[in-house]
Amino acid sequence: KPDVTDNRFATLGSMYKDRSAVTVTFKTQINDKFSLGFAKYKSAEISLDYSTASTFFGAVSLPNPYVALSVDTMPLLGRYELDERVSIIGGLKYSTGSGGGNIISAPAGVIEAKADSVVGGIMGASYEIPEIALRISGVYQAKQEMSHSSTTTVSGTVIDLENTKSALPASLTIDFQSGIAPDTLLFGSIHRAFWSDAHISFWSTTALGGGGTGSYIQKSTWTDTTSLSLGIGRKLSDQWAVSASLNYEAASAATGTSLLSTTDGVRGITLGGKYTSEGGITISAGINRSKLGNKAVTSLGQTGNFTNNSVTSIGFKIGHNF
Repeated sequence: KPDVTDNRFATLGSMYKDRSAVTVTFKTQINDKFSLGFAKYKSAEISLDYSTASTFFGAVSLPNPYVALSVDTMPLLGRYELDERVSIIGGLKYSTGSGGGNIISAPAGVIEAKADSVVGGIMGASYEIPEIALRISGVYQAKQEMSHSSTTTVSGTVIDLENTKSALPASLTIDFQSGIAPDTLLFGSIHRAFWSDAHISFWSTTALGGGGTGSYIQKSTWTDTTSLSLGIGRKLSDQWAVSASLNYEAASAATGTSLLSTTDGVRGITLGGKYTSEGGITISAGINRSKLGNKAVTSLGQTGNFTNNSVTSIGFKIGHNF
């Protein structure tokens, strides 16, 4: 549940919409050395709508911008244990993205970008010392570029566009955990995503707000990000455990020109709990409250100051070991 407003473009309510997602994972041990895992999850999403958040666009006789984009990913991963401490990880991920909306200009109209799918690689390694619950892993995910067959509808007329371009960025993730006292675990992660090389670009003409006879116009203004988390978990009994962690992403662009990107940096806290039954069922739940960094967005000759914004997230997980 995001709460993102400013003093110009989104004065009535949040321009980012509430979102939910379901993740499914499965892992099986093939033999003493090799295990195989599969997952299905939403790896990227933009869900914004100024129609209930703004009076600005109606006042200047422009349509309210809205965008709904999502990318679903299914990875198949294998893990091979070289010895009791070192393992290698590798596999492929299959991602499908689609979306649409109205971004006012370049191109004008209601855009539909149809689904496109692409395969990318994943590789990594891990090191662990089971006696102290130490585990360090690093995973690299390759960039995935997509090309979406697209149209825009202007005053009831459907106009074919060149394919919309989008991408999931290359990324590197380091996860670690270690026992620091009896029944107490320190854990954390570092995630680096190269968003400056993974933008959304639309094809447009002069008639649709672009330039010349037709060209690609980059609509996103993302920069590379580094996300950090650090937390402590505590086992209270054989059935119950609790945890608390902090998350942080440094600010990187305090100003911008895209109404699709209105925050800059994140810092927050998560509280969680976990119950483990004697039958191998685990139930986990948690809540995160994050403060979103301020950003000044200049568009259509106006500047909106997006300040004092936040997002609240609730997660629930059920698992079964058999």
